[in-house]
Amino acid sequence: MKTLAPIVLFCYNRPDTLKHTVESLRENYWADESDLFIFSDGAKKPADEPLVAEVRAYLKTITGFKTVIIKEAPANKGLANSIIGGVNEVINRYDKVIVLEDDLVSSSNFLVYMNNGLDYYRENAKVFSITGFSIPIRGVSENTVYYTQRANSCGWGTWKDRWNEIDWEVKDYAMLMSNRATRRAFNKMGSDMTGLLVKQKTGKINSWAIRWCYHQFKHDLFSVHPVVSKIKNIGYAKGATHTKEKPIFYGADNIAIKPEGKVMLTIAGMEFMGAFTPNLEAVATVNPAIAKYKLSSNDFISSEEQPFNIKLRDWELKVETWKYGAKGLF
Repeated sequence: MKTLAPIVLFCYNRPDTLKHTVESLRENYWADESDLFIFSDGAKKPADEPLVAEVRAYLKTITGFKTVIIKEAPANKGLANSIIGGVNEVINRYDKVIVLEDDLVSSSNFLVYMNNGLDYYRENAKVFSITGFSIPIRGVSENTVYYTQRANSCGWGTWKDRWNEIDWEVKDYAMLMSNRATRRAFNKMGSDMTGLLVKQKTGKINSWAIRWCYHQFKHDLFSVHPVVSKIKNIGYAKGATHTKEKPIFYGADNIAIKPEGKVMLTIAGMEFMGAFTPNLEAVATVNPAIAKYKLSSNDFISSEEQPFNIKLRDWELKVETWKYGAKGLF
């Protein structure tokens, strides 16, 4: 019998988006067989206390899961400390986790995709995490997944042995800042990478995710993504703590999983390398059919949005078709 990963949900002061998150999650296959841990952060200021109270009242009504365990923080921890501490607590007990925040709507097969991925890549030391979110990618089969060194915190899962290796203090920060070539390599994951880490270390932001990204870069580790997103972020609103404006990258409207095909993906200049499905049959190339697809600005960037500092305009996407059979890609 499959051992399902516990779901860990973090929430603060947004009862409306939280309800959408829980309702979509409850509609998932395997939801009623999954343990749900909910970490509710305390109010940061008096004005937030009524919303935190509303959130906590709603949490007590949640059903549809194997168990629902609610953890209410007596004081405000902040998102980074909440997530690091909450994931530590659950992952050290269960060995693996699936993590969501209170502004993420999931497809009905998100849990199937996540659990299958966590099982499949468990022994592949190069894979750090499974992620449910994807930017819109056109011209590529929906029946695949791909991997990238840049981590994504919108609906993800990992294992204890990977998670516990992260250096949250970034002890080699001074060495990174003194080495221009290393910073340039880090920024291949996105031109915002070094800047975000600097802001984290100087106290301008409180981000756990940039430290996770740096860990994956430093150790040459990867996150697995679906070509068709299984997550949609609905949290870009005035009251959001860490997301004030709409992003350039949206989750696809069609967020179904179709894990049948297998391709290799390369986007020039960014770490989108290798696409493969979580049904875990490794690949061998047989008469690779290579197609080139030119990404236009309309694929990723809307003219109505502010410029995004990960530059994807007019990059070339090369797709190679593979056939199952041999040992894996790593």
